[in-house]
Amino acid sequence: MKKLLLFFITGIFITGLNAQDLIIPEIVNEQLNNEQLDLTITNDDQEINISEENYYYSNTKDLGNDTIIGYIWDLSTQTWKNRTRRILTYDNADNVIEKLFQYWTLNNGWKNGLYFQFVYDNNGNRIEKTIQVWHQANEEWVNYFHRINIFNENNRLVDVVTQFWLNINQTWANKHHRIFTYVDDTLVADTSQKWKNFANTWCWQKVFLNQYGYDSTGYLRVRVTKRWRQFANIWVKKSRKIFNYNENGYLRLIIHQDWKIFAQVWKNRIRHVLSYDENGNRIERQKQAWRPSNNTWVGFARRQFTYDINNYLIETVFQHRAHNGTWKNVSFCQFAYDDEGNMIEKLKQLWDNYNSNWVNFKKWVMVINLKSSYAGINNESDSESSIKCVFANPYKINMPITFYNLEAGLYNATVFDFSGKIVCNESFSAGEVISINERVPAGMYLIVLQKDNEIF
Repeated sequence: MKKLLLFFITGIFITGLNAQDLIIPEIVNEQLNNEQLDLTITNDDQEINISEENYYYSNTKDLGNDTIIGYIWDLSTQTWKNRTRRILTYDNADNVIEKLFQYWTLNNGWKNGLYFQFVYDNNGNRIEKTIQVWHQANEEWVNYFHRINIFNENNRLVDVVTQFWLNINQTWANKHHRIFTYVDDTLVADTSQKWKNFANTWCWQKVFLNQYGYDSTGYLRVRVTKRWRQFANIWVKKSRKIFNYNENGYLRLIIHQDWKIFAQVWKNRIRHVLSYDENGNRIERQKQAWRPSNNTWVGFARRQFTYDINNYLIETVFQHRAHNGTWKNVSFCQFAYDDEGNMIEKLKQLWDNYNSNWVNFKKWVMVINLKSSYAGINNESDSESSIKCVFANPYKINMPITFYNLEAGLYNATVFDFSGKIVCNESFSAGEVISINERVPAGMYLIVLQKDNEIF
């Protein structure tokens, strides 16, 4: 009966989408899955899945248009074949305002797949995201997904609503809702909801609740996830994550536990163990499972990271543990950068167990087309004050920050982390090169330049 009901509901949903004969190719669906459109998913077993485009965006900061071309290895011809293309457009504030996703076809070349539009407020917060899908038959863009973000006066995300396009009514229909709660600007809870028909009334129905606990120094120590029991009208425990840090403040351990309702105890399930080098670079993330028979943790998957002398990530290896206890290769990634530290290529290979060697699988190439040779402060001419684009996003250790064409005087550069904490405060004179690498590990930061209380 449950299967029949599920089929019936699914059939209604698909019929609604097919009102315009909308057929989404598999490769486009793959990209949509990478976007993580479901706000109610709380899956402790999986690490966050980052799409290739987002991976590049988190490691590259440029003005203008960036094109990411994805290739797939053809075993028969031993050559790279076009697969996907993403074109990103930025505004003068370095915000991505448009993204076009296309895929390659043998007969027709590049075909449209997805079109993204983004809107920002005056503080640079992304407040809207719209996704459209290309209608092949009508050769036009049709609405698909809409996300609305609301921020408070401290630029904290407090409310998210996602909607899907309802072709029948030609309107946006609510889908997911997430509410974030803060105390003294610290996140203490978030609630996930779904738009459902309950007692003949459409309304937001609770799904999950996450509650966060911190220590006296502000480090996140625990996240408890609860699910909503509708008819009992109560939250019940589901799982929790426990976070531990090393002496340098780097996250070193994440323990996942499930709540056993009958025993009324937390039971270990999996944990992630993180290791770092002397520069603060993560060099290994190992996933381990709890073995209750002998109360031990057993590793079953790990990813290792290698860096060059500039602390750029250049290689990753993903391995699974075999039954005999040895680590077996699964996938290998290699990264290349330009002289400015921007990632320009990623190569992914898979392990061939039969021949015991790496085989090409996919490759992504970033084509950078800068609107300006500067990033950070937008300028129209070299005579204006500007920040040279020699620091990437996130900041990489040993990369100096140079300020050009500043008038004579004493300046101050303050570096903040994303919690608002000052991690570095450097004074310098015009024309000097500053470096924050000795005090600030690799990561994402905000840099404020001041002179005589004037912010540039």
